[in-house]
Amino acid sequence: MGLVRGVVFDVGNVLFTWDPRFLYERLIDDDRALDAFLRNVVTRDWHFQHDAGRPFAETSAELIARYPQHRDLIQAWGPRFNESLGTPVEDMIPLVEELDAAGVP
Repeated sequence: MGLVRGVVFDVGNVLFTWDPRFLYERLIDDDRALDAFLRNVVTRDWHFQHDAGRPFAETSAELIARYPQHRDLIQAWGPRFNESLGTPVEDMIPLVEELDAAGVP
């Protein structure tokens, strides 16, 4: 195997804990409505399409067409995605710091 030239990390549940609830609990006050929204509208399967390379503009347009009453909440996903991140995953920050100190981009 060749020399490592760089390391790429996923952010959600690799570097930081991730849960859409972290974002949407700030936007939806009612717990039952929040649970329904996460279960039926902004699902993990919907998000995993982004991990597979589908653009947010495309997937959100499809979702808004299905759930126009949730347009504003769906559109919040992109610009407020960082609010779905939580605390660092244990031992990952020291690993990133170690790689950085070794000059690994």
